[in-house]
Amino acid sequence: MEKWHEHFNEAAMAVNTGEYESAVNNATLCVEAGCTEIDIYSIRGMSYFYLGKYKECVEDLTVFLNEINLDYEIRMNRGLAYKNLGNDQKALDDYNQSLKEAPNYGNCFLNRGYLYYSQKNYPAAISDFINAEKYGSATEDMYWRRAVAYYNSEDKDNSYKDLNSAARLDPERASTHALMGKIEFDKKEYEKAINCLSRAIYLDENDVESYDSRMMAYYYIKKYRESIADGNHLLKLFPERFKAGKNTDDLKTILQFGVNEDNEMVCYILDEDTVYEYPFIL
Repeated sequence: MEKWHEHFNEAAMAVNTGEYESAVNNATLCVEAGCTEIDIYSIRGMSYFYLGKYKECVEDLTVFLNEINLDYEIRMNRGLAYKNLGNDQKALDDYNQSLKEAPNYGNCFLNRGYLYYSQKNYPAAISDFINAEKYGSATEDMYWRRAVAYYNSEDKDNSYKDLNSAARLDPERASTHALMGKIEFDKKEYEKAINCLSRAIYLDENDVESYDSRMMAYYYIKKYRESIADGNHLLKLFPERFKAGKNTDDLKTILQFGVNEDNEMVCYILDEDTVYEYPFIL
């Protein structure tokens, strides 16, 4: 047995057990010892990928693909490495070629969908995510991103369906509940919006947009003290936004700022003939 075989076997075992530094070291020794197995480049290339060394990953996977041109999984992984290097076009070229070789490859549809999503090409992202789901590669994050893509494409019904799917898979993701609340708010279903936004705030107490939307929802159903309380919490989270007079339009709509008879800073809100007062919480 040639000397490099031992290093080859060690590298193959190491990559399978997640010991990527060991895999790289043994693969390098294998190559230096005159290895004639082209698979060593896929082993080392994928180890580089998992170590976040994408430039080295691309170099090794390219050597492999020059010999084994039709390995669509390795080609997709090279595309992922290109994406992480910021080279979207080369990533897209690899994804497209992989899908020509394997038209039912769900993971490749998923990753190409992520690429289109990052470019805000929402129709293309939606199409790829549909195929990823069709071929068994749907994830919670995919449902979330497709929901956002639908929302930005003015398809709020399908967006809400995907948000429900995302919430079933990961009920602890605050942004899912926040977007559900935003959709309910847009539909003027303010009570439902408050329920969703409250869940989002429970999961992420620094979610400014959810506080802002819930403040307005409370206002529209005339729960003024709750509305003002959310406004105060916004001021507590980001007082610098408001001390300089940079009030949001919503805060300007709802709140008036002043000092009461006890020289305390307060918020005022006028509803017909009634003035409600609520102290700042800063």
